[in-house]
Amino acid sequence: MRKSLITATLLLLALVLIISKVDISFVIPILVFSVFPWLKHRNFSHSILMVLIVYIIMNPLGEFFNYDSLGLMASSMYLLHIICDMFTKRGVAIFYPFSKNMISVGYIRVGGRFSNIIENLLVFVLILFTIYLVFKFV
Repeated sequence: MRKSLITATLLLLALVLIISKVDISFVIPILVFSVFPWLKHRNFSHSILMVLIVYIIMNPLGEFFNYDSLGLMASSMYLLHIICDMFTKRGVAIFYPFSKNMISVGYIRVGGRFSNIIENLLVFVLILFTIYLVFKFV
């Protein structure tokens, strides 16, 4: 259910941007990120290498849209997500593919009450942001 909700929200956001006639090169990263919930989690997608890839993808888009800090902002937010996941019991393989060791500095249980509340709150905010964009651009 959670994977479907995240994917559906990102696909809806991409659709709104397409309807709004936003350049397709801005929509492509959203479409790419919409499949992330279905990939094996916390290996490649939660590595420093992936943060670099996000920067490489988003930086030219930022320049294209005259938003020079987009690459830095996107990769910083992605890194923040990885750092937050380090506070779970499972941790992340931050140096993947060079090391598969999972690094954990926390105790939060994924699927636990606290983590579910935080995640649901963030998904709700993303949905509200998408609705805002619908009314702003359509």
